Amino acid sequence: MKAIYALAISSGLLVGAWIYLGGITELHITPWIGLVSTAALFFCGGGLDGAKKVLGTGVAGILLAALTVLAITKVGGGLPVTAIAIGILAFVLVAMSALPGLSATPASFLGGCVFFAAGAKLDETILYLIWSWVLGLALGYLVGALGKRFEAAPEV
Repeated sequence: MKAIYALAISSGLLVGAWIYLGGITELHITPWIGLVSTAALFFCGGGLDGAKKVLGTGVAGILLAALTVLAITKVGGGLPVTAIAIGILAFVLVAMSALPGLSATPASFLGGCVFFAAGAKLDETILYLIWSWVLGLALGYLVGALGKRFEAAPEV
């Protein structure tokens, strides 16, 4: 089977299951966050190497965005403060790519965006965002692995 079709089939099957799991509230999974980290994984080459790049960098993006919101809150907020703080965040997200294990700059921005898009809450939500991010990496890894199995299967 052609690789693209094998990957498409595995994506369809596993993403459908992922969305179903997201409906089980006790799991605290936010499906779209996991899909963002899955996309980052594929952007960074997939597999374990891609997951390693995206894990630390994406989580760092989430945490740094949370620290940015905390700083904005501590100094009283407002548009000028927010603009300066987000500019500093963008600088840090790019500059940290010089550090080993934090080189996947798109994943750091995606992690930060996930935090803001989920409401920028400074509470246990941050843990659920990280949980969904990490599980999304597992989803992406499984999509790739299953796609390779479909690709290698003999045609009928």
